Amino acid sequence: MKNSINKNLWIGIILILITSCKKDFLEVKPNKALLVPTTLSDFDALLDNNASMNRSVYGPIVASDDLVAPDAAFNNASFTIKSAYSWGEIGYGGDLQVDWIYSYVQIFYSNIVLDGLEKIKENESIAYKNVKGSALFFRAFAASQLLMSYTLAYQKSTALKELGIPILLTSDVNQKYSRGNLQQSYDQVISDLKEASSLLTLTSSNAYRPNKAAAHGLLSRIYLSMGNYQSALLEADNSLKLSSKLIDYTMLTLNPLTATNPYPKIFPINLNPEVLFHAGVGQPFVNAATTAVNPEIVSAYANNDLRKAGMLYDRGGGLFTFKGRYSGSTVYFSGVAVNEVLLTRAECLVRSNKPLEALADLNSLLIYRYKTGAYQPYTISNTPNVLKLILAERRKELLFTGLRWLDLKRLNLEPDHAVTLTRTINGKTHVLLPNSNRYAFQIPDEEIIVSGIEQNLK
Repeated sequence: MKNSINKNLWIGIILILITSCKKDFLEVKPNKALLVPTTLSDFDALLDNNASMNRSVYGPIVASDDLVAPDAAFNNASFTIKSAYSWGEIGYGGDLQVDWIYSYVQIFYSNIVLDGLEKIKENESIAYKNVKGSALFFRAFAASQLLMSYTLAYQKSTALKELGIPILLTSDVNQKYSRGNLQQSYDQVISDLKEASSLLTLTSSNAYRPNKAAAHGLLSRIYLSMGNYQSALLEADNSLKLSSKLIDYTMLTLNPLTATNPYPKIFPINLNPEVLFHAGVGQPFVNAATTAVNPEIVSAYANNDLRKAGMLYDRGGGLFTFKGRYSGSTVYFSGVAVNEVLLTRAECLVRSNKPLEALADLNSLLIYRYKTGAYQPYTISNTPNVLKLILAERRKELLFTGLRWLDLKRLNLEPDHAVTLTRTINGKTHVLLPNSNRYAFQIPDEEIIVSGIEQNLK
């Protein structure tokens, strides 16, 4: 079914646009009739709205097994959070979830820019190409977040039958849309990122704006989620050729959490060479003092692994708080970074029967994560299962980025790596089986009622 865009969705988008527009843009054009952007500088400024354009989804973090929460924290959470944490077993709320609306805010902003750029004649300049490439990247990033949250894992054999997401390609509020199929959704994201990678500059003005390496890096993530390991390998390699510098954890000041320093800036955004593109989200439930890192992950870190001290705070009693945010704040980083891209390349190499090269990539990362002189490189002779090792290190390295949810979905398609998740909430055990329909969150009831698009199966 195709319908005009949900009126209430647009009301929400407009309110967010009004409250989050750049102050200087509003000051320059205080007259409401003049608020329509017209110049290349105007369109560039729209993309600098960090509060909207660099926001990611929190549902995958809440739903993943990175996090454990006591009953008290769960009982005080919003219904939407309870739904995500219990994998929908307590039902779903009718509120217009912020994950859904903010992703479409990003798409709307991007489309305003792309539509407006068509009217500008200076379309061969480097600045023009970079603004267009940025808008395409932001649209693709938002769509990728929606795919991670609201669709099932990609399978080539079923992608033409599975539901995708509404991909809006114009800012026209009267456009018709439907969910389409999953293949169409992925094809559009790939198309946007390929074009973006050809237009973006090698470097960006700051971490909130994408560059060429970020586009290739995000594209490698998309291909990895599709099980297209050859393309993921190619794009990861393209990204790392442009930017491959890693943080040396031995050079960090691993400040502990304190009452006056609850979020020590171990990884300042613009000083972190690993960040290719910054995006993140803050969530009170995840930040709550009573929630904790899954003990299973904590026990996986070796004593000489500096990630344990750099990313985790020991609260005592076997409870650890995650503090290793690449944002250096309460915001959880979920953008694109070199460490993820390097691990993607390592995984794709071993899946391409190149275990030596895969271990070389893994060793090049881990040498910077251990105490000086403590790391013993992995070799073929001491590593019976290279893929299993790389996946285990990916889990430890990308903690609380939301990517665990994406990995669970794709790896559940492989019996050797499938995981059954369990949680006990208020005395009741909740179970999420591999490939369950509940890996695709329910679309907000409000959207379904007004637009008539199809709901995900429970």
